[in-house]
Amino acid sequence: MQSHYSINVAKDGLHFFATAEQSGVDRQQVRKTALALIKHFPADQGFTVTITHWEVRGREVKLTAI
Repeated sequence: MQSHYSINVAKDGLHFFATAEQSGVDRQQVRKTALALIKHFPADQGFTVTITHWEVRGREVKLTAI
């Protein structure tokens, strides 16, 4: 698993659809995709487009700590 962005589209406050994890790895591509979704799913028709950045972090642990 890697850090990624997720774009969610809601209609009248209810989940409509979201992008897949692999769709939002590159920041510039996510911006481009979100702008296109906002154009196709306008707020004046009850749509909301939100972006969440999910971070995956790892850390080394000692075998005795497991």
